[in-house]
Amino acid sequence: LVRGFTGEVGGLLNNMRGYADELMVQIAALHGDPVGARELGDQIRRGDLLLRQLRVLDGDDEAMPELFDLNEVVGTADVLLTPVLRPEIELVLEPGKGELNLYADRSQVEMALACLVSSSVNAMPDGGRIVIRSGAISADLAWFAVEDQGAPIHQDGLPLLFEPFPDPSLLGRRTGLELAACKRVIDELGGQVEVTSGAYRGMSVLVMVPRAR
Repeated sequence: LVRGFTGEVGGLLNNMRGYADELMVQIAALHGDPVGARELGDQIRRGDLLLRQLRVLDGDDEAMPELFDLNEVVGTADVLLTPVLRPEIELVLEPGKGELNLYADRSQVEMALACLVSSSVNAMPDGGRIVIRSGAISADLAWFAVEDQGAPIHQDGLPLLFEPFPDPSLLGRRTGLELAACKRVIDELGGQVEVTSGAYRGMSVLVMVPRAR
């Protein structure tokens, strides 16, 4: 059922993407800056992210491992995250120094990062700062972290944080598939996820994953 649904909706999104690209060219020719068409494209990419989350949770997203630099992913994440950000959100990127290689499906790791940031954006309706960091723990482990200034998580909500549709009153507006999909990707990499939340504001998610040997 999920495979059929994502296939149908994916086809619709591809059609919409074609129209949005054509619209962007036409608006640029007439008015110069196709802001509205770009925003439409961002919403289509949000739809792509949602479908990817569904496929991951359904076990229908086959991993295609490759060697890549986690620090480079974090350092250029502003481009990746454009569809999930809002103008009132400040994004701060603090990648570690040097190469930090993983052997994993890069697009899945990028999706996991985008899911964490999307969840943080949902928790900050009035805006705020999101900080993404990365680095090495040891010769065997790498890490990246996402910190926000959103609503705090009730302690009773922490065990439910990675459920697809938990009670939003416990999680500071962090609802939906984002965190569940992120956790599934990290679990399949053999990694771990740790979450801390302040008493009055903010959440920090630390992700630890094996480095390439």
